[in-house]
Amino acid sequence: MTNMNETHTKTILVLANSIKKYPSRCVAGIEMIHVEGEYEFGNWIRPVDPSQNEGALPLSRTMVNGHPAEPLQVVNMLFSGPSNDPNHPEDWNLQPNTQWEFVGQYDHKVLARLPDQQDDLWGAESAARRCVPAGTANNTLRLVKPKDLVLFEAYHEYNGAIQKDQFKKFLTISCSGARHEFSVTDPVFEARHGISPGNVKKGDRFKLELPPEGLAIVVSLTPPFNGYQYKIAATVIEP
Repeated sequence: MTNMNETHTKTILVLANSIKKYPSRCVAGIEMIHVEGEYEFGNWIRPVDPSQNEGALPLSRTMVNGHPAEPLQVVNMLFSGPSNDPNHPEDWNLQPNTQWEFVGQYDHKVLARLPDQQDDLWGAESAARRCVPAGTANNTLRLVKPKDLVLFEAYHEYNGAIQKDQFKKFLTISCSGARHEFSVTDPVFEARHGISPGNVKKGDRFKLELPPEGLAIVVSLTPPFNGYQYKIAATVIEP
């Protein structure tokens, strides 16, 4: 059990700030460890608020200097300890009533120093189903540097379970001969390209091709839902 009286200060290179049950957010990044006057990159960290459902962060908790934390910012965060969630091993519980501290800002070049973690993108079953069986992945965050053209599509689709249309947004990434689809939850990417439910007519498909050169995508698995963890493209970092 996490001791809320403990405090762990971690310096995080923010790589994702995505929508999670609007207006809540999901933030993730890589720990930066100070060694002999320089920073080395450590493990993925996903800050969560244990008082919120599924680890969602209220937008107010993601603020840095009055604005939501952005990818490539370096931020100090205070934690009470790891969440010890086997389905989300990167999760750390934020210390209550604390603010994030801006440390600095990298440019796009820092991504060249981070490894491509594409591997098989959670296996062949995930390619067919947009998800993986809950508890089968030992990591739920990766940085992908695509080698081929990436396709984005947005469209309205009727959901019989809730008896209404839903606005769907997916990225398709090729890996090891398989096409993997990720639901897009990056509000900055959508705003940059003018993507919204009102801008896509029902029955139409908005398509966008993204060249792989300089492209980096933070992909994630959701917490379990009905026995599966679903694949998310949390942030699309374009050159």
